[in-house]
Amino acid sequence: MTKMKIGIIGCGNISPAYLNYLDNSDVVEVYALADLLPEKAHKRAKEYGIANVCTVEEMLEHKEIGLILNLTIPSSHAAVNYAVLDHGLIGKPVAATAFMMGAGPEGWHPNPEFFYTAGGGPMFDMGPYYLTTLVQLVGPIRRISGSAGSNVPERIVQSGLRAGTVIPVSTPTHYSGTLDFVSGVIGTLVTSFDIPGGSTLPWIEIYGTAGTLLVPDPNTFDGDVKIRRYDSEEWEIVPPVFNGGPNDRGRGIEDMVRAISEERDHRASGLVAYHVLEAMHAFETSSREGRHVELTSAEMLVKKSQNLVLTTN
Repeated sequence: MTKMKIGIIGCGNISPAYLNYLDNSDVVEVYALADLLPEKAHKRAKEYGIANVCTVEEMLEHKEIGLILNLTIPSSHAAVNYAVLDHGLIGKPVAATAFMMGAGPEGWHPNPEFFYTAGGGPMFDMGPYYLTTLVQLVGPIRRISGSAGSNVPERIVQSGLRAGTVIPVSTPTHYSGTLDFVSGVIGTLVTSFDIPGGSTLPWIEIYGTAGTLLVPDPNTFDGDVKIRRYDSEEWEIVPPVFNGGPNDRGRGIEDMVRAISEERDHRASGLVAYHVLEAMHAFETSSREGRHVELTSAEMLVKKSQNLVLTTN
Protein backbone atom coordinates (compact mmCIF):
# COMPACT_ATOMS: atom_id res chain seq x y z
CA MET A 1 0.00 0.00 0.00
CA THR A 2 1.05 3.60 -0.56
CA LYS A 3 2.38 5.29 2.56
CA MET A 4 -0.06 7.67 4.23
CA LYS A 5 1.33 11.12 4.97
CA ILE A 6 0.63 12.10 8.56
CA GLY A 7 1.21 15.17 10.69
CA ILE A 8 2.18 15.30 14.35
CA ILE A 9 0.99 18.09 16.64
CA GLY A 10 3.04 18.28 19.82
CA CYS A 11 6.82 17.78 19.71
CA GLY A 12 7.59 17.50 23.41
CA ASN A 13 8.88 14.80 25.71
CA ILE A 14 6.86 11.85 24.35
CA SER A 15 7.23 12.57 20.61
CA PRO A 16 10.53 10.68 20.10
CA ALA A 17 8.83 7.42 21.13
CA TYR A 18 6.50 7.79 18.14
CA LEU A 19 9.03 9.25 15.75
CA ASN A 20 11.59 6.51 16.41
CA TYR A 21 9.05 3.84 15.53
CA LEU A 22 7.40 5.57 12.58
CA ASP A 23 10.77 6.45 11.04
CA ASN A 24 10.93 2.84 9.80
CA SER A 25 7.25 2.33 9.02
CA ASP A 26 6.28 0.86 5.67
CA VAL A 27 2.76 2.35 5.75
CA VAL A 28 3.28 5.79 7.33
CA GLU A 29 5.35 8.85 6.36
CA VAL A 30 5.67 11.59 8.98
CA TYR A 31 5.20 14.50 6.60
CA ALA A 32 4.93 17.53 8.91
CA LEU A 33 5.35 18.65 12.51
CA ALA A 34 3.65 21.41 14.50
CA ASP A 35 3.88 22.70 18.04
CA LEU A 36 2.61 25.75 19.92
CA LEU A 37 6.31 26.44 20.48
CA PRO A 38 7.70 26.40 16.90
CA GLU A 39 11.28 25.89 18.11
CA LYS A 40 10.29 22.45 19.43
CA ALA A 41 8.89 21.44 16.05
CA HIS A 42 12.00 22.68 14.24
CA LYS A 43 14.23 20.79 16.68
CA ARG A 44 12.42 17.49 16.10
CA ALA A 45 12.27 18.07 12.35
CA LYS A 46 16.05 18.49 12.26
CA GLU A 47 16.60 15.40 14.41
CA TYR A 48 14.43 13.16 12.21
CA GLY A 49 14.93 14.70 8.78
CA ILE A 50 11.33 15.91 8.41
CA ALA A 51 11.05 18.63 5.81
CA ASN A 52 7.83 20.33 6.81
CA VAL A 53 7.18 22.42 9.92
CA CYS A 54 3.93 24.35 10.08
CA THR A 55 1.35 25.85 12.41
CA VAL A 56 -1.52 23.80 13.78
CA GLU A 57 -3.95 25.68 11.53
CA GLU A 58 -1.82 25.01 8.45
CA MET A 59 -1.62 21.31 9.30
CA LEU A 60 -5.38 20.99 9.74
CA GLU A 61 -5.90 22.50 6.28
CA HIS A 62 -3.08 20.64 4.51
CA LYS A 63 -4.55 18.55 1.68
CA GLU A 64 -1.71 16.00 1.55
CA ILE A 65 -1.99 15.01 5.23
CA GLY A 66 -4.36 12.10 5.76
CA LEU A 67 -4.05 11.70 9.52
CA ILE A 68 -2.97 13.85 12.46
CA LEU A 69 -1.40 12.43 15.62
CA ASN A 70 -2.19 14.62 18.64
CA LEU A 71 0.60 14.56 21.24
CA THR A 72 -0.28 17.80 23.00
CA ILE A 73 -0.65 18.06 26.78
CA PRO A 74 -4.06 17.04 28.23
CA SER A 75 -5.43 20.58 28.49
CA SER A 76 -5.03 20.95 24.71
CA HIS A 77 -6.39 17.56 23.67
CA ALA A 78 -10.06 18.43 23.38
CA ALA A 79 -9.53 21.58 21.32
CA VAL A 80 -7.21 19.83 18.88
CA ASN A 81 -9.37 16.73 18.60
CA TYR A 82 -12.56 18.63 18.07
CA ALA A 83 -11.22 21.37 14.99
CA VAL A 84 -10.80 -11.04 23.37
CA LEU A 85 -9.69 -13.19 24.92
CA ASP A 86 -7.81 -15.86 22.89
CA HIS A 87 -10.05 -18.82 21.88
CA GLY A 88 -11.88 -19.01 25.23
CA LEU A 89 -8.83 -20.39 27.02
CA ILE A 90 -9.99 -19.20 30.45
CA GLY A 91 -13.65 -20.03 29.92
CA LYS A 92 -16.27 -17.35 30.54
CA PRO A 93 -14.73 -14.16 31.99
CA VAL A 94 -16.26 -13.28 35.37
CA ALA A 95 -13.94 -10.64 36.83
CA ALA A 96 -10.98 -8.38 36.05
CA THR A 97 -8.44 -6.24 37.87
CA ALA A 98 -6.09 -3.49 36.69
CA PHE A 99 -3.54 -1.54 38.70
CA MET A 100 -1.29 1.40 37.81
CA MET A 101 0.52 1.99 41.08
CA GLY A 102 3.52 4.29 41.16
CA ALA A 103 5.08 7.61 42.08
CA GLY A 104 4.24 10.73 40.11
CA PRO A 105 6.08 11.90 36.98
CA GLU A 106 7.91 14.68 38.82
CA GLY A 107 10.73 12.19 39.37
CA TRP A 108 11.63 12.08 35.66
CA HIS A 109 9.63 14.63 33.64
CA PRO A 110 11.33 18.05 33.19
CA ASN A 111 8.02 19.99 33.16
CA PRO A 112 5.47 17.93 35.13
CA GLU A 113 3.04 20.68 36.16
CA PHE A 114 0.32 19.65 33.70
CA PHE A 115 0.08 16.22 35.34
CA TYR A 116 -1.30 17.92 38.47
CA THR A 117 -3.91 20.21 36.92
CA ALA A 118 -7.38 19.50 35.53
CA GLY A 119 -7.12 16.91 32.77
CA GLY A 120 -4.02 15.38 34.33
CA GLY A 121 -3.60 12.97 37.23
CA PRO A 122 -3.16 9.20 36.99
CA MET A 123 -6.63 8.56 35.56
CA PHE A 124 -6.44 10.93 32.60
CA ASP A 125 -2.73 10.29 32.03
CA MET A 126 -2.60 6.48 32.33
CA GLY A 127 -6.25 5.44 32.57
CA PRO A 128 -6.73 5.32 28.77
CA TYR A 129 -4.18 2.49 28.45
CA TYR A 130 -5.83 0.35 31.10
CA LEU A 131 -9.46 1.11 30.29
CA THR A 132 -8.96 0.61 26.56
CA THR A 133 -7.29 -2.75 27.22
CA LEU A 134 -10.14 -3.85 29.49
CA VAL A 135 -12.76 -2.75 26.96
CA GLN A 136 -10.95 -4.66 24.20
CA LEU A 137 -10.74 -7.78 26.36
CA VAL A 138 -14.14 -7.94 28.07
CA GLY A 139 -16.30 -5.41 26.25
CA PRO A 140 -18.11 -2.13 27.08
CA ILE A 141 -18.52 -0.82 30.63
CA ARG A 142 -22.11 -0.44 31.86
CA ARG A 143 -21.55 1.56 35.04
CA ILE A 144 -18.79 2.76 37.37
CA SER A 145 -18.54 3.44 41.10
CA GLY A 146 -15.37 5.20 42.20
CA SER A 147 -13.46 7.21 44.76
CA ALA A 148 -10.91 9.90 43.89
CA GLY A 149 -8.74 12.15 45.98
CA SER A 150 -5.27 13.43 46.83
CA ASN A 151 -3.44 13.34 50.15
CA VAL A 152 -0.24 15.02 48.89
CA PRO A 153 -0.94 18.74 48.27
CA GLU A 154 2.44 19.57 46.67
CA ARG A 155 5.02 17.86 44.48
CA ILE A 156 8.68 18.75 43.85
CA VAL A 157 10.39 18.53 40.46
CA GLN A 158 13.30 16.14 40.92
CA SER A 159 15.21 16.32 37.64
CA GLY A 160 16.40 18.75 35.00
CA LEU A 161 17.03 22.46 35.22
CA ARG A 162 13.90 23.03 37.31
CA ALA A 163 14.77 20.55 40.05
CA GLY A 164 13.47 21.74 43.39
CA THR A 165 10.49 23.63 41.96
CA VAL A 166 7.34 23.14 44.03
CA ILE A 167 4.17 22.13 42.15
CA PRO A 168 0.70 22.64 43.70
CA VAL A 169 -1.65 19.68 43.18
CA SER A 170 -5.15 20.62 41.97
CA THR A 171 -6.45 17.28 40.66
CA PRO A 172 -6.96 13.83 42.23
CA THR A 173 -3.83 11.68 42.34
CA HIS A 174 -5.41 8.40 43.46
CA TYR A 175 -8.47 6.73 41.94
CA SER A 176 -10.10 3.45 42.94
CA GLY A 177 -13.28 2.01 41.58
CA THR A 178 -15.53 -0.82 40.48
CA LEU A 179 -16.55 -1.34 36.87
CA ASP A 180 -19.64 -3.33 35.90
CA PHE A 181 -19.29 -4.50 32.29
CA VAL A 182 -22.21 -5.18 29.95
CA SER A 183 -21.01 -8.80 29.74
CA GLY A 184 -21.49 -9.26 33.49
CA VAL A 185 -17.78 -9.09 34.31
CA ILE A 186 -17.05 -7.12 37.49
CA GLY A 187 -13.78 -5.17 37.36
CA THR A 188 -11.55 -3.28 39.76
CA LEU A 189 -9.28 -0.44 38.63
CA VAL A 190 -6.79 1.61 40.65
CA THR A 191 -4.58 4.34 39.18
CA SER A 192 -2.25 6.29 41.45
CA PHE A 193 0.62 8.76 41.58
CA ASP A 194 0.79 8.27 45.36
CA ILE A 195 2.79 5.00 45.59
CA PRO A 196 6.51 5.94 45.71
CA GLY A 197 7.44 2.56 47.17
CA GLY A 198 6.12 0.65 44.19
CA SER A 199 3.75 -2.32 44.16
CA THR A 200 3.69 -6.07 43.50
CA LEU A 201 0.13 -6.02 42.14
CA PRO A 202 -0.41 -7.29 38.58
CA TRP A 203 -0.92 -4.85 35.73
CA ILE A 204 -4.06 -6.55 34.45
CA GLU A 205 -5.65 -9.92 35.20
CA ILE A 206 -8.80 -11.44 33.70
CA TYR A 207 -10.44 -14.21 35.73
CA GLY A 208 -12.53 -16.86 34.00
CA THR A 209 -14.44 -20.01 34.87
CA ALA A 210 -11.55 -22.14 33.55
CA GLY A 211 -8.47 -20.10 34.42
CA THR A 212 -6.76 -16.71 34.74
CA LEU A 213 -5.15 -14.53 32.07
CA LEU A 214 -2.24 -12.27 33.11
CA VAL A 215 -1.68 -9.28 30.80
CA PRO A 216 1.53 -7.17 30.84
CA ASP A 217 1.79 -3.39 31.23
CA PRO A 218 -0.47 -1.77 28.59
CA ASN A 219 1.79 1.30 28.62
CA THR A 220 4.47 -0.74 26.83
CA PHE A 221 4.42 -3.11 23.88
CA ASP A 222 6.30 -6.12 25.16
CA GLY A 223 6.06 -8.56 28.06
CA ASP A 224 4.56 -12.03 28.24
CA VAL A 225 0.86 -12.79 28.28
CA LYS A 226 0.38 -15.73 30.65
CA ILE A 227 -2.43 -18.14 31.44
CA ARG A 228 -2.98 -20.40 34.42
CA ARG A 229 -5.67 -23.05 33.98
CA TYR A 230 -7.87 -24.12 36.85
CA ASP A 231 -6.30 -27.61 37.00
CA SER A 232 -2.67 -26.43 36.89
CA GLU A 233 -0.26 -24.78 39.32
CA GLU A 234 1.93 -23.46 36.48
CA TRP A 235 1.66 -20.33 34.36
CA GLU A 236 1.94 -20.88 30.59
CA ILE A 237 3.16 -18.22 28.18
CA VAL A 238 0.66 -17.49 25.40
CA PRO A 239 2.35 -17.13 21.98
CA PRO A 240 2.27 -13.44 20.95
CA VAL A 241 0.06 -12.26 18.10
CA PHE A 242 2.93 -9.99 17.02
CA ASN A 243 6.40 -9.18 18.26
CA GLY A 244 6.77 -5.74 19.81
CA GLY A 245 9.38 -3.57 21.41
CA PRO A 246 9.27 -1.77 24.75
CA ASN A 247 7.98 1.52 23.33
CA ASP A 248 6.35 0.84 19.96
CA ARG A 249 3.79 3.63 20.35
CA GLY A 250 3.66 4.25 16.63
CA ARG A 251 2.18 0.79 16.08
CA GLY A 252 -1.29 2.18 16.81
CA ILE A 253 -0.88 4.71 14.01
CA GLU A 254 0.01 1.91 11.60
CA ASP A 255 -3.06 -0.04 12.72
CA MET A 256 -5.24 2.99 12.06
CA VAL A 257 -3.72 3.56 8.61
CA ARG A 258 -4.15 -0.10 7.63
CA ALA A 259 -7.75 -0.05 8.91
CA ILE A 260 -8.53 3.03 6.82
CA SER A 261 -7.02 1.35 3.76
CA GLU A 262 -9.04 -1.83 4.40
CA GLU A 263 -12.22 0.14 5.20
CA ARG A 264 -12.63 -1.35 8.68
CA ASP A 265 -12.76 0.07 12.20
CA HIS A 266 -9.40 0.41 13.91
CA ARG A 267 -8.97 -0.67 17.52
CA ALA A 268 -8.80 2.83 18.99
CA SER A 269 -11.81 4.14 17.08
CA GLY A 270 -13.56 7.36 17.95
CA LEU A 271 -16.39 5.46 19.63
CA VAL A 272 -13.98 3.46 21.82
CA ALA A 273 -12.13 6.68 22.71
CA TYR A 274 -15.41 8.36 23.66
CA HIS A 275 -16.41 5.38 25.81
CA VAL A 276 -13.07 5.42 27.63
CA LEU A 277 -13.28 9.20 28.13
CA GLU A 278 -16.77 8.86 29.60
CA ALA A 279 -15.49 6.12 31.91
CA MET A 280 -12.60 8.26 33.18
CA HIS A 281 -14.92 11.13 34.02
CA ALA A 282 -17.31 8.69 35.72
CA PHE A 283 -14.78 7.82 38.44
CA GLU A 284 -14.59 11.41 39.66
CA THR A 285 -18.33 12.04 39.19
CA SER A 286 -19.13 8.94 41.24
CA SER A 287 -16.73 9.99 43.98
CA ARG A 288 -18.10 13.52 44.13
CA GLU A 289 -21.80 12.60 43.98
CA GLY A 290 -21.72 9.29 45.88
CA ARG A 291 -23.48 7.16 43.27
CA HIS A 292 -23.04 4.68 40.44
CA VAL A 293 -22.58 6.41 37.08
CA GLU A 294 -24.19 4.77 34.05
CA LEU A 295 -22.22 5.10 30.79
CA THR A 296 -24.43 6.17 27.90
CA SER A 297 -21.80 5.17 25.33
CA ALA A 298 -22.00 1.48 26.32
CA GLU A 299 -25.19 0.98 24.34
CA MET A 300 -23.61 2.58 21.27
CA LEU A 301 -20.66 0.20 21.47
CA VAL A 302 -22.93 -2.82 21.88
CA LYS A 303 -24.95 -1.82 18.82
CA LYS A 304 -21.74 -1.24 16.85
CA SER A 305 -20.49 -4.71 17.77
CA GLN A 306 -23.80 -6.30 16.76
CA ASN A 307 -23.74 -4.50 13.42
CA LEU A 308 -20.20 -5.70 12.78
CA VAL A 309 -21.23 -9.30 13.50
CA LEU A 310 -24.24 -9.04 11.19
CA THR A 311 -22.10 -7.50 8.47
CA THR A 312 -19.44 -10.17 8.84
CA ASN A 313 -21.97 -13.00 8.76
